[in-house]
Amino acid sequence: VTRDMQIIIWNFENQPPEIEVPDDTCVVAGDHITTLITATDPEGDPVKLEAFGGPFQVEGPKATFTPNPPTFQPSPASLVFDWTTACGQVRQRPYEVQLKATDDPTIPLLGNAPGSVNFETWKITVVGPAPTGLTADGVPGRSIQLNWDPYSCSNADAMEVWRRVDEFAIDPNCNPGIPESAGYELVEVLDIDQTSFLDNNNGVGLSPGSKYCYRLVATFPEPTGGTSIASEEACDSLVINVPLITNVDIESTSETDGQINLRWTRPLEIDQTQFPPDYSYTVLRTEGVGPSGIFEPVSVSQVDTFLLDLGLNTDDLAYAYKIVLHDNTGVAIDTSAVASSVRLEPIPQVGAIKLNWGGNTPWSINVQEFPYHYIYRDHVENDVSALRLIDSVEVTMEGFSYLDDGRFNNVDLDESIEYCYFVSTQGSYGNDLVVSPLINRTQITCIQPNDTIPPCTPVAISFDTSAPFSCEINSSDQGCDFNDYQNRLSWEPDDDLACDDDITKYRVYFSRSGEEESFMELTETQDLFFVHEGLSSYAGCYMITAVDRSGNESQLSEVFCNDNCPQFLLPNVFTPNGDGVNDLFRPFYSGPRIGKNIEGFSNNSCPRFVRSLDFKVFNRAGVVIFDFDSQENEGDVLINWDGTNKNGRNLPEGAYYYSAEVTFERLNPEDAVEVYSGWIQIMR
Repeated sequence: VTRDMQIIIWNFENQPPEIEVPDDTCVVAGDHITTLITATDPEGDPVKLEAFGGPFQVEGPKATFTPNPPTFQPSPASLVFDWTTACGQVRQRPYEVQLKATDDPTIPLLGNAPGSVNFETWKITVVGPAPTGLTADGVPGRSIQLNWDPYSCSNADAMEVWRRVDEFAIDPNCNPGIPESAGYELVEVLDIDQTSFLDNNNGVGLSPGSKYCYRLVATFPEPTGGTSIASEEACDSLVINVPLITNVDIESTSETDGQINLRWTRPLEIDQTQFPPDYSYTVLRTEGVGPSGIFEPVSVSQVDTFLLDLGLNTDDLAYAYKIVLHDNTGVAIDTSAVASSVRLEPIPQVGAIKLNWGGNTPWSINVQEFPYHYIYRDHVENDVSALRLIDSVEVTMEGFSYLDDGRFNNVDLDESIEYCYFVSTQGSYGNDLVVSPLINRTQITCIQPNDTIPPCTPVAISFDTSAPFSCEINSSDQGCDFNDYQNRLSWEPDDDLACDDDITKYRVYFSRSGEEESFMELTETQDLFFVHEGLSSYAGCYMITAVDRSGNESQLSEVFCNDNCPQFLLPNVFTPNGDGVNDLFRPFYSGPRIGKNIEGFSNNSCPRFVRSLDFKVFNRAGVVIFDFDSQENEGDVLINWDGTNKNGRNLPEGAYYYSAEVTFERLNPEDAVEVYSGWIQIMR
């Protein structure tokens, strides 16, 4: 057959419209969000602005936009997005709103021309509302009783109880969970229906005098997950009826003659009628940070509230103390909480030294009123031996860590020199009866920045092929609209004796395509496995490296890739007779996009990992009587053919032929396209 065609070539340039995308947004479940979005065409042509994506497909209240249906508007075009969120829409990952702008250009003398299209993505995270009504009240037994209101979202599954010493303000503006730098520790995870908790520090008892502050965070079940805003803080202090240790300050660092300045308060709020003064104290000490360990007496029945503890190995060891209180007859009344020295751990790196520090203290060393810890070092300018203040760390923002790379005076560290450091910390009980800040210094520690040898590359890298990480197994368990996949990798360190064993972490690199230049660092972990969550498909490639304590990184491992198991099945008969059953021709599918779940439907028949679809139906003469392109139908691959031809007329009963060119999400583009052909029987 010879056919003629006419091709018109237009010589013009048409720039796509520019969309003013809102900043990524966080919204508390139950709140209403409305936003004006605009799109401007560079040539001033009319613009049609549309929106698609998750908020329009959720269960519960769906987002809307106006004008809808979208129309061409004079540039700039506008769209009003409107969504009243609900508890059932809380999840860890943000919802993506796909914004599409299309212009309608006109060429002089020629009329309308093909439009240009621009797509942008706007992300909206829905978080749970903050728990309410939290109160904290000290009770006998060195405990604090917490109570709160029933949680407002019934679909949450757990309530986390977080605690710290002294108050700490958190930005309330849609900031889910507890910031890592806030210094809270997770005390307990409770069932969401529980509305009270007795905190007795796992039976050990809390520290008298410490101002304990609590917050609650609600969590939502997997696979979507999600957390709430933290509750308002509730605080209370226990009565100071025992000594409070205020200083475990290292005066001198030595292997044999170290000194610690230990100080404590009197029992400031003790019942003197029941326990008459004068008081005396027994000081107990153990190696390490406690509270476990064998405590032995250092000083017995002294009346002073300080002690210079001598002859210690402060170079290699931390020490912890507790104070036994005696009444005027020498009878023991009670014992203070355990307090340890703060230990400094240096890590050599190439051209730098990293410092980490921490201890076990009943007071907080992460205090917003006194946020700075101070770094001291020797070899400063011409002063070689004396340790001088070189910098400070705002621990409420940066944590208990500092990297010395010479930045404070722009003098690089010399790898032939051993540098010595100590850190001076500031802390507080948060109690007005106890003077703040509490100053406590670490030991002096010395080290050289001389480690340049990287560790060996991890070995035995593999993918987990069990559920839910297996493409084939997971397909049978999940509905047709499931799109929250996971890959789990595991590996082992190289145990060759020639390899350094100072590995501190591993880095995971990821590429969607597997091309060499496309790998990006995904995460760091200290585990020998990593679960890559929140994926839209299994397809992707990974490489692993090992990193030692000095920051040296091994060579990249081999590339390990996982791929999808795509699927697309079509029936061969349908009955477009208007009875509401089997009226439309579509791939095997069950779920909300057709408004129902089909009884007895097998998830193994769902379309999986389909990117696009070009579908055509032919009559016996080979003439195309119906065609469908998913890219022209907002990415919908369900076809939903009603048995009519291109002109909308019902086709007679009989057999017709089809061809479907399906593009799947696959690693190798050459494997991505498959062509399906067959016949369709129309029965009315």
